[in-house]
Amino acid sequence: MRMRENQNRDEEAARWTARRLSGEMSPEETAGFEAWLADPENRAAFEACAAAAASLDAHAASLLAASFEEELHAEQAARESRRRSWTAGALAASLAAVAAAGLIAAFVIGGRDAVARYATARGETLRVSLADESLVTLNTASRIEVAYSKRARRINLVEGEALFDVRRDPEKPFLVATRHGEVSVTGTVFAVRSDDAQTDVFVVSGAVSVAPPANGAVMVLAGQRVAMDGSGRSSAVEAFDPNLALAWREGKARFRNAPLGEAIAELNRYFERPLTLGDPSLADRPVTGEFDIRDQQTAINALVVAFDLEPHAENGSIVLEPASR
Repeated sequence: MRMRENQNRDEEAARWTARRLSGEMSPEETAGFEAWLADPENRAAFEACAAAAASLDAHAASLLAASFEEELHAEQAARESRRRSWTAGALAASLAAVAAAGLIAAFVIGGRDAVARYATARGETLRVSLADESLVTLNTASRIEVAYSKRARRINLVEGEALFDVRRDPEKPFLVATRHGEVSVTGTVFAVRSDDAQTDVFVVSGAVSVAPPANGAVMVLAGQRVAMDGSGRSSAVEAFDPNLALAWREGKARFRNAPLGEAIAELNRYFERPLTLGDPSLADRPVTGEFDIRDQQTAINALVVAFDLEPHAENGSIVLEPASR
């Protein structure tokens, strides 16, 4: 019984920590929080959780690959220098640049709000600066719909994967909807990946609320991930390594003791000509390493050397067979 009480207290402490990080606490919630803190054991649990969250957030950047970290800070600095300086001419120039790149950006006016649609083809990425200067980076074969209003910033991740660097605005929550549930933040950095089977949420800094339809919202802190699936429920919250999960931002796919079959499936998200294994027994062999997702031949060469394989074309795919002796 005592163990259960401690578990409930820790869960409450995590919830209060996430709410305070979100900046969305109402006066009523603040009063409830202060009343909850009056219990010395509750206060001790909260202080321990808050310290852990602060440590995670402070060291989140160090978990990222060096080039991504530098790029992220450069983007944030650039946004600060541009803050509230947008003009009609600058906006028109930005839209022209998007169009010139051959990327999809369709705007549909409906009442007072506009819906902007952005998409990438297989193997492409796209960085979009939104109206509030939040940044979205789309990964391969991804589509989003953006609808900003006076009350909320709404993104529909139709398919694929995106990294969100959200400008903080406690008065206007940032909502990302997927087929498996919704993610809500006020200002943080996180990634969402969604396909037919499930939606994965990876939090780089701050905190987000993840709400599948079948169970209550789950608070996820920096350095943590959670998944939602077709059952409408969320998985357990667990730690993740951004160097693996966000390697695509550097044009890489990284694996640590992953089955070769899973690694091949991940690489095929980026290549027009799919890779297949000629020998099914190869699928369980462990893979640890880095592969180039912008150059299929380079990735194939790495696989050939690592696993002593021979590639050949067959029915529009590239089959990897054990090398003949």
